Amino acid sequence: MQLSETRARLPSDFIPSKYRELNLETKSLSDEDTCIHYCTIGKFAGLAYKDNQIQGFDPDHFRETHPAFAHTDDAACQHAWLAQGGPNGAPGTQASHLERLGLPLRAYPAAFPWRFYTRLYPRAAAHRWSALAHFLREGFAEAGDRLPYGEDAGPFLTALGEHFAARDRPEAIRAYELAAAREPSAATQRRLADAYGRAGAWSAALDLYDDLLNDRAARGAVDETVLRGFVTAAAARSAWSRLFARLPGLVGSPTPAPANDLLVRDVTERSFSARGQAARALYMDGRREEGDALLAKAAREVAELSAACLPAGTRDPSPEAFVAVLADGIPEGARRRLTRLAELLGRVGYGMRLFDLGRVRAFEDALASATAAIVVRMPAWPTVIQALMRARRLGVPTLYETDALTIDPRHAPPPLAAFEGRISARAYEDLVFGVALYRAAAALCDYGLAPTRALAGHLDRVVGTGRSFVIRDTAEPDGRTARTGDGIRLFLYAPQSRTVGATDPAGAALLHVLRDEPRVRLTTAGFAVLDDAFAPFADRITRHGPAADWEEALRDSDLNLVPTDGSEADACLAPTGWLAAARFGIPTLAGDTPALRETLRDGVEIRLASAEAGWTTALRELVAAPDRRAELGEAAVQRLRTVHAPEAAAEACRTMIKALRNRSTR
Repeated sequence: MQLSETRARLPSDFIPSKYRELNLETKSLSDEDTCIHYCTIGKFAGLAYKDNQIQGFDPDHFRETHPAFAHTDDAACQHAWLAQGGPNGAPGTQASHLERLGLPLRAYPAAFPWRFYTRLYPRAAAHRWSALAHFLREGFAEAGDRLPYGEDAGPFLTALGEHFAARDRPEAIRAYELAAAREPSAATQRRLADAYGRAGAWSAALDLYDDLLNDRAARGAVDETVLRGFVTAAAARSAWSRLFARLPGLVGSPTPAPANDLLVRDVTERSFSARGQAARALYMDGRREEGDALLAKAAREVAELSAACLPAGTRDPSPEAFVAVLADGIPEGARRRLTRLAELLGRVGYGMRLFDLGRVRAFEDALASATAAIVVRMPAWPTVIQALMRARRLGVPTLYETDALTIDPRHAPPPLAAFEGRISARAYEDLVFGVALYRAAAALCDYGLAPTRALAGHLDRVVGTGRSFVIRDTAEPDGRTARTGDGIRLFLYAPQSRTVGATDPAGAALLHVLRDEPRVRLTTAGFAVLDDAFAPFADRITRHGPAADWEEALRDSDLNLVPTDGSEADACLAPTGWLAAARFGIPTLAGDTPALRETLRDGVEIRLASAEAGWTTALRELVAAPDRRAELGEAAVQRLRTVHAPEAAAEACRTMIKALRNRSTR
């Protein structure tokens, strides 16, 4: 603004020094700048320039909005304004009037053709402010596209967009579109993209955010607000592949690293949740292979994005060597195995730092100092995947540990019918979902870790290196309770739900000996369920249920029974039941599985049986021959002291640690 133009617009009694005195925010301005400030800001805001003025009141504005006072002097206008309520009544300045209307402008918009507008809407013709108010209420929606906006229309149309956006009115989109057409700035286009999103027009929002990102990236900077808008729009459109392909090239730009980290983690959580829901829908529709493939793809994409975008840090080996372990909500048997693993690591000079899912970020941070990382029966949640990717980038070897076949969809979970109505279809769907996630987590690990070679073979086909380590379960001999009475006490423990009945090989054999030998008594523990065929022998059967001290109930037994169902899952299980019995020198009759034959010899340390005839023959022989039972029990104790001794497992652990330390990062 030229000084001559400024002087022409100043009141005749305007004194720059007095204006500065009354408005301390202007005290550092020169006289010329003071005049400009009043003409461009002060007058519209009602800033006083003499003592008898009230701050927040401009008599010219009052006269303009109150035609009856058009020729009234300043003092009379001020008196009338105060009588109407002052600041609580009609707006006393242009700035307060615009604020009341909800337009983020300092002065009346010169771009608004109010005279033209009042010809279209004569009822709004009282004065230009009433025309503007009418335009905001209803005129823009009806005629906004047809008005001959004046110069500097861009800011006015942008302000209109903000006015409508703040009120969730759909007109915001058209206002921003008109503004962008006249002034295609990044700020205006971002506001337009935001408006598209608020209206649910996510495709348009996504494309516009994408264009903005291209423009900003070309200039070496990415606006975090635009980036988050792009993420929100992509998520709303389920455009995960597009989002995952785009992000690595964006978050490497000079945005604050913590913001990048949070953004990427948020994206992975949202995408994985959406993919998980889609997979569940496929499972409910009986399309398991498609559901499994979808979850596998989701896990891979999370892994790739995490590897590309999240900071890895640097290795910082701890002076006290340790293995970081992530485990959460695992069954009792797996907890015992984890406790034994900590003891074994201690024997070979390594500590174990244990983390649950609530502390997965702490687990991730500990990787920089760890010798290796183990995830125990862990599903591929995004946080777990991110930790595994950090380990990979740090060069820390990772192992997937499991003692059950939960990673092969061909064999897990058992068919729904096998649960005999004990679980709902929804609960079964959760099991199917879990298998896919367990497999995805194992696929991101370098190695497997299992208690049997049979189970390790399944892990070999999934883990990155194709190699799994076997550390067998261990136990140490313990005293046996002194026998009393002449009964023959059989013991049957099932760690998982299992129905034993007349059609089951072990159940049929049990029914035979219960009928033929009155001295036989049976104790069950865990989740073994005897069907109605056992009702006639109820007085000779003790049911302990899932008691934590089931091994104490086993201690005074004469023969331990370990039935199997012939499934591949059972074929891979560790000899947990045999180990528990061998501690006390109690013989075991078990279903024949490859896992048992890995370390035990049939007829020497264990008696194996398959099919009803084999079970019936073996059980009858062992019930009738106490000396044979004693031989098997003693051989079991000797085997326990060698193959399944803590020393043997510690040596296997030492071999594993040595291999991990010498590995080359894949």
